[in-house]
Amino acid sequence: MYGTNRPGVVNEIVASSARTSSSNSGNLKDTANAFSMSDDMVIALQVTAYTNTGGGADPSFDSWVDASFDGGTTWTTALNFSAVTTSTGTRNLLLQRGAFVGLLDEDGAYVRGVNTTSTRAGFNFPLPLDVRIRWEIPTNHTVTFSVHTYAQP
Repeated sequence: MYGTNRPGVVNEIVASSARTSSSNSGNLKDTANAFSMSDDMVIALQVTAYTNTGGGADPSFDSWVDASFDGGTTWTTALNFSAVTTSTGTRNLLLQRGAFVGLLDEDGAYVRGVNTTSTRAGFNFPLPLDVRIRWEIPTNHTVTFSVHTYAQP
């Protein structure tokens, strides 16, 4: 229902932690931190520290929402957050009726729908119940981050 004043439901699906290697959350279906499904939702990546621990170049920190249409056996990239290249950052994926509609970053950059000409891209299909968060951390880097969903009940 649009125009409601009911508060959204916040769910931490990837706990804040300092990480030094690429990995994923595992399937979030039927877990203590289950992925929320609702008509209107925001998936928020919050990076609180991104540091280079070994010198050299500072490549970006990349993360994605993966989906599985076969119960978690095969995974495909459904959405990607904008790359983080600074020491902190917030990336928000906006969904309506289960489908990606846009991306909003803390710098105010907003992209509506699919954008294939930059790193701000997403695919436009409804998410299944089997989803996970995947991240790639560059060598000699440490990233402290969490991922939350904000769902309208």
